[in-house]
Amino acid sequence: MMLMRITCDASCSMGYIYLKSPTNLMYDGRKNDTDSCVEGLRLKIPLIKDSFHGRVIQHFRLMDRTYKEALDNGDVDSEYCNDLDEFGYIEGIELNLHKDRFLQMIQSEAVKVFDIQWQGEQFNLVTLDLEERVFDDNNVVYPLSHKKDAYIIVNIEETYKIGLIKALIFKRDGIYSIDYLMIPEFVLTDNA
Repeated sequence: MMLMRITCDASCSMGYIYLKSPTNLMYDGRKNDTDSCVEGLRLKIPLIKDSFHGRVIQHFRLMDRTYKEALDNGDVDSEYCNDLDEFGYIEGIELNLHKDRFLQMIQSEAVKVFDIQWQGEQFNLVTLDLEERVFDDNNVVYPLSHKKDAYIIVNIEETYKIGLIKALIFKRDGIYSIDYLMIPEFVLTDNA
């Protein structure tokens, strides 16, 4: 079974979050230093039944264009490389991720899966940052396709229009696997 891999390369402060199970995941064999930095690392992300967070994101601005269209049009830019499939669904996020922030994400259990009601339908919400950053009133929501079955919550840095992805929202039994997203593998490589 594939685990949702979240990586941090401390030597260059880069990270990657695999939102879909990669077909070709090559691990370079470097030692995973996560266990030595975090005691009692949890191996499963709980599914939280929630009525509050769906109401919170209901107030976020829902963008008309898909995320891919917004990138292509120059409305927003990605921090580094966000991998999209041919339909516009996000497969993975490359991000600036310092070792301290990575460890804080683990220790504060920033990655959570919520079962929410949003727009009158049942969705799952996967947070990819601390709650105060995910549920910031200035964030916007981009659909990933015109099918309106998956969305991302984005914080747009105003000066350069860099869009920082904070959460994934998707319909149950859709393009994303809830089973995959609830079992993380945190990989820290630290050559220091």
